[in-house]
This record gives sequence, C-alpha cells and structure tokens, in this order.
Amino acid sequence: MKEAIVVLASQSPNRLKLLQQIGLKNVIVKVSNFEENLPKTLPVKQFVIETAKGKLATIVEEMSKNQEPYSVIIACDTVIEFNGEIIGKPTDANDAIETLKRNKAGSYGIGDFAAVFVRGIEGCMPNVVGLPLHRLHQALIAKNIL
Repeated sequence: MKEAIVVLASQSPNRLKLLQQIGLKNVIVKVSNFEENLPKTLPVKQFVIETAKGKLATIVEEMSKNQEPYSVIIACDTVIEFNGEIIGKPTDANDAIETLKRNKAGSYGIGDFAAVFVRGIEGCMPNVVGLPLHRLHQALIAKNIL
C-alpha cells in the first residue's frame, strides 16, 4: 500500500507532534496565507469552522496550482471563548500580558508552566493542545490513511 501524503495546515509544533504520536511519519507542514480576520461576533463554533475552511481552501489552491499530491489535508483552528468573547492568539508580547492580566487564556500553552493554573479540562486533553486526537485517529483509520 502506498504511503499516504498527509498535509498539516498549521505551523504548530504541538499539532505536528500529536500527528506523529498516532503514527503519521512524513507529515508535510504547510502554512496557510488565509487572513484570519473573521468577525469575532460570529458564534464560536462557526468562527472556528470558517477559519479552518479558509485555511484549507488556501492550501488546496496552492497545492493544486503546484500540482502537489496529497491524501488528506488537516486544517484546524483554536480559540478561547470566555464569557462570550472570542480570544485569539496574542499579536505580540504586550497583548499576551494584557490577556493574562484579564485572567484569560490564549497567552500560554497548557503543556507549559501555565498548566499549574488549570483546575480541569472538559473534553479531550489533546484537543486542548491542538487536535481532537481520538476523533482524528478514527477518521484517518476509516479513510485507510492509518
């Protein structure tokens, strides 16, 4: 069986590490040029889905234009929702400090020192780190990628 060509539309080292943990060896990392500027007034789920779809579309377009083969492209996005407000990645160090001052997440990684402040997680730990690993693993098995 020919080895699947898996593309990760993310520059997150944590996401890449998670994919390697489930047995994906040669993951191609592509950074999308999708401008992440959707209105933060969208419902959180819609905001994340539309952002991931935008990333996916730009990677598909680029790879098709360059005639690069792929079996699957994994595109995703993570945001924090706190009291109805969507909090994205900090734009710089000052933004991260301001986010932390407001007692809001998004300025640190749960696998870092900040983990001491986490009382609990609702759902899948790898999803908090970057990917819903169990669901992704099952989907990749169903598509004969793994």
